[in-house]
Amino acid sequence: MSSRIPESPRDGAEEDLGAVRAHSEQVAAANDRHLLRALRGAVLAGIVLDLLLLLAALLLGGDGALAGALIGSALALVITLPTLVSARVGVRQGPAAMAGIVLGAWLVKMIVLIVVLLAIQDVAGIARPWLGVALLIGAVAPAVIEAVMMTRTRPRLEVRDPGDPGGRR
Repeated sequence: MSSRIPESPRDGAEEDLGAVRAHSEQVAAANDRHLLRALRGAVLAGIVLDLLLLLAALLLGGDGALAGALIGSALALVITLPTLVSARVGVRQGPAAMAGIVLGAWLVKMIVLIVVLLAIQDVAGIARPWLGVALLIGAVAPAVIEAVMMTRTRPRLEVRDPGDPGGRR
């Protein structure tokens, strides 16, 4: 049984640091897989729910129901997709960059939403209740589904004591 004796105290610390980094990278990769699965599930659920709503608007709705549901579903994608993309892109950034990405995505989607809603406010042939329901379902359901999936997977957060050079918890 051979044991390597560190030549200096730093050798052992560097090996410990390498092991800590390798473990942190494994945890980050697992967290990324959980996040990606939650994002895919949220987008898929939103699309399925919007398709069901479009079918209901076609079969049950009156004048303008399908147009309202289509516009509401499209606006739901405008709200949902930038949020999901900014979360995916920003997760590897620092706190300030993450905040900038999330704030920028939110600002762009709100401007698009307001401009579209102002542009169609006087257009006849759009059932606003169907638009509202499609927008609500398409924007809220993916967020709820993503939150549920993320809480079930419980991504790990690696926090180390900055004063402990060995990285022990």
